[in-house]
Amino acid sequence: PPRGATVLDFACGSGIIGAALLQKQPSIALHMLDADSVATEAVRRNVGSAYAVHLSDGWASVDSSLRFDFIVSNPPVHSGLGDDMEVVKGLVQGAAPRALGGGGRLKPGGILCLVTQTQIPTGCILHANGFEESQRNFVDCEAGHFLVWTATVGHSAAFQGGDSEHAQRAARLLQHGTQSTEFQAGKEDEKVTQSRNHSAKQWRANTGKDHQDLALAAQK
Repeated sequence: PPRGATVLDFACGSGIIGAALLQKQPSIALHMLDADSVATEAVRRNVGSAYAVHLSDGWASVDSSLRFDFIVSNPPVHSGLGDDMEVVKGLVQGAAPRALGGGGRLKPGGILCLVTQTQIPTGCILHANGFEESQRNFVDCEAGHFLVWTATVGHSAAFQGGDSEHAQRAARLLQHGTQSTEFQAGKEDEKVTQSRNHSAKQWRANTGKDHQDLALAAQK
């Protein structure tokens, strides 16, 4: 985030993302939000320089006048063993402009950044609320396969009140309970696949190099 930005870490857990943002840009006004009182207490200890910590079930207890330049989240997407999209849906709907039926929590020109597992239809949820992703990165780690979404309000949605073709199609897919990884248009599936393959290939190459370096070090 830029210097002096007002940033929200939504569903912050123990505060890992927010702490990393503060380390990178200490001048931000960082707000931390979680529905769990244990998590918010951990945040107060772990991220003592946070501007504010909100104990809130979604947006319910957040002052309606608060607006953010940058909203980040690795939202919970499970209830028991099954997928549960309600938290991420509520987050995106609350961030969307009021003109599109949202809560208007994201300032005009603001950025929404989400980290979700690949099976979560994050793209559908974003498009259904007038957002367009400006960047999407595949991350492969021990915890699973993730997509990092960076999104802003799309120009077509902003001018058409959320009635763009993308928003309508995404809303239909969500209504029918799609389990698609993300909402796609044109060759987006191909791009994500290429990104995944590149990331996996790069990871394997780096791992192989690390093993070679260790072997050489042992020989010395």
